[in-house]
Amino acid sequence: MTEVKSKIGKRFSVIIPKEIREKLGLKEGDTILIRKKESEIVISTEKISPFKKLANLLGNFPYNEKVEEETEKFLVKLIGEEKNGDH
Repeated sequence: MTEVKSKIGKRFSVIIPKEIREKLGLKEGDTILIRKKESEIVISTEKISPFKKLANLLGNFPYNEKVEEETEKFLVKLIGEEKNGDH
């Protein structure tokens, strides 16, 4: 576990050290979760579906659970065909 000290700045902002940002692959604009656990503040990365992440990267791309299910079925079928040499 990596532990670092950081000061609370103006408007109560906290800077996540570069070493930790890089290890977690955090980028400006990413969403994090902040919660209180007893006397601690816990900051964690938001767990996003890889399909939702792809939709965000593609921009104006419709994303919903049905699209995710259909895409997953397609990919499973495609991978199965490639393993059997049926492309």
